[in-house]
Amino acid sequence: MRLAARIEETEDLRPGDMRVNLDRRTAHYREPVLLAKAIIQSLGRTPLAGGLIGWTFLIRTPEAVEDALRLFLAEALPDVTIHKTGLQLGGTALKFNPDLVFSAPSAVGDVKYKLSPGEWSRADLYQLVTFATAFGVRHALLVRFREPAERKCPDLIVGDVRVSERTWPADPLIPPPTAAVHFVDGVRNWITSCVLEGDGQKALVH
Repeated sequence: MRLAARIEETEDLRPGDMRVNLDRRTAHYREPVLLAKAIIQSLGRTPLAGGLIGWTFLIRTPEAVEDALRLFLAEALPDVTIHKTGLQLGGTALKFNPDLVFSAPSAVGDVKYKLSPGEWSRADLYQLVTFATAFGVRHALLVRFREPAERKCPDLIVGDVRVSERTWPADPLIPPPTAAVHFVDGVRNWITSCVLEGDGQKALVH
């Protein structure tokens, strides 16, 4: 209500508005006014030395990217429940928080907001095996981004856990919708291989 009371007499934008000066009473509007002028004038900014003063801020993107990847998979794989959940180790404050928990087949996965170097990172591998062991599953998936010239990581078997990698194409020549299809198809094939391996294990037991 206080905001509406301050701007209720606001009129349409006029050329002279770009020359507005702030006084002591409205000095706290300095940053919004600078940003508004930049937007109105369609000005861009680069992190290079220049004649104008500018400022910026960072927005955390890993969580947004993780949520988007999980949403892509959930929409494309309606028969598989995919969510994020934590598991606390009994008697301790330790908690395991994989980014992806799959049902049918039971598996876990983790999203790393970085480019794949074409080989396994010891830290990422240890984390995936730990997640799989904590959740009592035999399959773990690492999700990363991969440039066109980078090789794919082979599957690894660590004890009873099979660790796999699937990637989103980090290629400026590939449109995002096409990249999404590529990523989802890769995860779908991984899920199919997990199911087939599980059926084979059951057949051997019987």
